Amino acid sequence: MSNEYRIWRSFRSDFAGDLTSDENDLTDETCTAAKTYDDSELAAISRSGFNAIWIHGLLNHIVNAEPFPELGKNHRLHKAALRELIERAARHGIKVFIYMQPPRAVPAGNREFWDRHPDVAGQEEIKTFFSDNSVKKLKVRALCTSTAPVRLWLKNAARQLVEDLPGLGGSL
Repeated sequence: MSNEYRIWRSFRSDFAGDLTSDENDLTDETCTAAKTYDDSELAAISRSGFNAIWIHGLLNHIVNAEPFPELGKNHRLHKAALRELIERAARHGIKVFIYMQPPRAVPAGNREFWDRHPDVAGQEEIKTFFSDNSVKKLKVRALCTSTAPVRLWLKNAARQLVEDLPGLGGSL
């Protein structure tokens, strides 16, 4: 496959958007896209001349990496669903790319994380997001990238992502 991609995004896939709560991470697109992009959908995408799809992902849900083992509690489920999608899409000549903006904020109510790592807290704010056809608000804290632990987590998390998901679009 050439490095020139024609990327498709299905309107049927649930883009979790800006944020989901840690308790609800199994509704993230990284867990649900394998159902949306079934073989008939992938075949139709390929027939239409597209050779890639993108899905939204939150790195702190997809991986479980040091020095923040509290993040990514369901990482195995996220990666299993992604592996299934990557393998099935490859049979149709399609690469899967993950759209991410790491690091994302961690809910301020995640006491397990913030009690252990108060030194990596950045700005706190209220995020508005949509879930179950309603508007919800969630207080979050940014992970401060000026701290060594956050930079180390980003390095470890990125490495784990590409090692655990061979065939992921954009990885070597």
